[in-house]
Amino acid sequence: MHKKWMTSLAVAALLALSAAGSADDSEDYEDALRLAELGLPAAQNYLGLMYDIGQGVPQDYKAAVKWYSLAAEQGRADALRGRPFNSSGMDRDEIRINAAT
Repeated sequence: MHKKWMTSLAVAALLALSAAGSADDSEDYEDALRLAELGLPAAQNYLGLMYDIGQGVPQDYKAAVKWYSLAAEQGRADALRGRPFNSSGMDRDEIRINAAT
């Protein structure tokens, strides 16, 4: 339980930094990636956003779809709403396959 609380706190801090406008987007990316790889849906969603808009990383709709999809699979209801699926040029099968990689 303690670990879950600390992880939630880390995600909240990450999201607060992003809202405030961090001076170092690459540091935000590293933090988001580390937490997203741990399976935290808020971090996965944030990483999707970073790729979606090109914040701290080159804009990459396929990577955005991957991270948004992983967040949605973890129950993050807003992860797929209004996302770059049409812009990505991928059909539903490609989205599913890309999300699995």
